[in-house]
Amino acid sequence: MKRAIAMMVAVCLMSFFPYQLGLPFPSSYLPVFFFINGLCALWSVYNQLVVIAFYEYRIHDYKDTFFQTVLKFVLWPGMILNHHVQLVLCRLPFVVN
Repeated sequence: MKRAIAMMVAVCLMSFFPYQLGLPFPSSYLPVFFFINGLCALWSVYNQLVVIAFYEYRIHDYKDTFFQTVLKFVLWPGMILNHHVQLVLCRLPFVVN
């Protein structure tokens, strides 16, 4: 029950701020996802392993608090693409990376 409430809170948070800019409800998620992904991509230029560890800690290390569950549902869609790209780039040599 707590996960369902946390997911509803996360959906409301992700759609509230872009909705104030005049974006309709279904497409209001895209700016949030692109913003989170852009922040992670910019951050990964300097600390690639920190971004990977942040994703692993926030998404896979499940904490049983309400705030952590909401944060998991907010961060997961925005960080998943960047996380997989950073895992691939981490395996490449330094010159290519």
